Amino acid sequence: MPQDKNPADQLTRILAAMGTTADRVAEVLRANGCRGFRTGNFPSPVIRYAYRWFDDGNLVLVYSAQGWKPDRLYLYRLDGRREEVLLPAAVAEFLALFDGGVYSDLDLALGRASA
Repeated sequence: MPQDKNPADQLTRILAAMGTTADRVAEVLRANGCRGFRTGNFPSPVIRYAYRWFDDGNLVLVYSAQGWKPDRLYLYRLDGRREEVLLPAAVAEFLALFDGGVYSDLDLALGRASA
């Protein structure tokens, strides 16, 4: 994926490329080995995936606090600036379903409990 000077624009393209359905987003995450934690705990599978594409050490990504509807990501820069990126519908649906217990194979907490 081409580099972009604006991380929010780059992140928007990365997320959009994940697919048009929650199931497709889950497939992309599985294929890339991206598992994570539910309910906004850091890092979610989506955040792990995004970091693989553009983490330069100057950004922190958070998608929501527990109990909030996952509809955007927040990019926090080391200089204190914050940007919001709206999630594509498929990614937001994936996160809502994932937080609700679907796609348990992508949940790291369950993997730890059974290990």
